[in-house]
Amino acid sequence: MSGRPLPAGGEGDGEQPVGRLRAFVAVPVPPARALASFLAAAREAMPGFRWVEPQKLHVTLRFLGYLEQTMVARLVTELSRIRAEPFELGVSGLGKFGGSGLARVVWLGVGRGAQPLIELAAQVEDACRLAGLPPSDRQFRAHLTLARARDRRGAQLPELPPVPAVEPWPVREVVLFQSRPGASGANYVPVFSLPLGVAQPRTSQRASTAPAKA
Repeated sequence: MSGRPLPAGGEGDGEQPVGRLRAFVAVPVPPARALASFLAAAREAMPGFRWVEPQKLHVTLRFLGYLEQTMVARLVTELSRIRAEPFELGVSGLGKFGGSGLARVVWLGVGRGAQPLIELAAQVEDACRLAGLPPSDRQFRAHLTLARARDRRGAQLPELPPVPAVEPWPVREVVLFQSRPGASGANYVPVFSLPLGVAQPRTSQRASTAPAKA
């Protein structure tokens, strides 16, 4: 397709300053019926967390914060130079970020495909550096975010229902997303899509297109 569409302070927080995009680079996750059922049950059982909607699931490679339009253009140029082949990604193993018995983020770890994902994240980091962005202050930790605590300090995490098995899926693109605040949470809008294993990337026509369905 031509353009698809963390702890606290991640992709969906805050309002959008005029003339700037709140952005991040990620690998989209295709909808999985079993995982959607798990998220629905968890949302009912644990209202103290904001559970990600299934169509918005993604694996973040680099959170960018607010970017000027000129920086977006430079970043797209550098991201277009990434060279990587498609690979399969699999997730398993529930975990959390947070201390003192509180959870700020609930996530699934990455098993299959972890090494090519790490290498892809390193190329994204290099692209950000070449575009003129400061180095990330976060070490890359491959994970799929499922929920964030509504309280920035974290919340108690009761025992969760068993996480269903999720079939590995092919990773075929890297996407630069714009995060736009909405009535029911952030919407992730595609700005640029780099197909893996393809010589020429493609850009979306506008950054203000409709929210993506991952």
